[in-house]
Amino acid sequence: MQALLSAMERDSRRWHGLVLCWFGLLSLLLTWPLVLHPHSQVLGSPDSDTMKHIWTLWWMRESVLGQGLFPFHTTLINHPTGWSLYPIEPLNGLFAVLLGWLPLVLTSNVLALINLTLTGYCAALLGRRLSSATTAPLVSGTLLQTGAFTLFTFHVGVGELQHIWWLPLGVLAWLNVHERAKPKHTLGLAAVLVGSTLSCFYLGFFLASIVSILSLHRLVIDSDRVRLLARYAVAAGLGLLVLL
Repeated sequence: MQALLSAMERDSRRWHGLVLCWFGLLSLLLTWPLVLHPHSQVLGSPDSDTMKHIWTLWWMRESVLGQGLFPFHTTLINHPTGWSLYPIEPLNGLFAVLLGWLPLVLTSNVLALINLTLTGYCAALLGRRLSSATTAPLVSGTLLQTGAFTLFTFHVGVGELQHIWWLPLGVLAWLNVHERAKPKHTLGLAAVLVGSTLSCFYLGFFLASIVSILSLHRLVIDSDRVRLLARYAVAAGLGLLVLL
């Protein structure tokens, strides 16, 4: 395996393909036997928020594709005035709309597998960035993908928490800001902070905390504090502006 990974390192496209295949197969293994019943059984405990997750996907799809309306208001309750709604997992809901031709149960399972695969893949990218060891990407990605918290989010059926891949992706974006120091990297960090917060407030809060701690540490040890502080301030300011 190490020899194969070393060969793949020389071809970046093949390396990414191999890593994605590994974490895709691992996702199927971790959710077994879901792959045998993708149209009829939903991943998640029946005693948790799984039905809320399914309802949210249905509501966003029905509202946008069925009624041609944004899914922020419903007359299904408090009729005839209705009630304001905020879809709790907008990113999954957006893809449920884009995958409107798929049955709802299959859509839910496909999204779960994609999120689980991305969690391992993005952690592998971070591991590759932080370590020169050939096996570091697979080890770091596998550890996060098979971690207790990661698998708990799928067991409990909380769709918005399944976007754990935002966390390693955010750390990568932060590394780009102070190591490569280009305007696009500052914008990239702001985009990741916004995307994670809009996808799931908890993950956005976790990532903002991680970035804040890392940034404070860099400001203490870096000699070019003023320029670094300006880049962090721009990223945080842009992210906050979009969120507000």
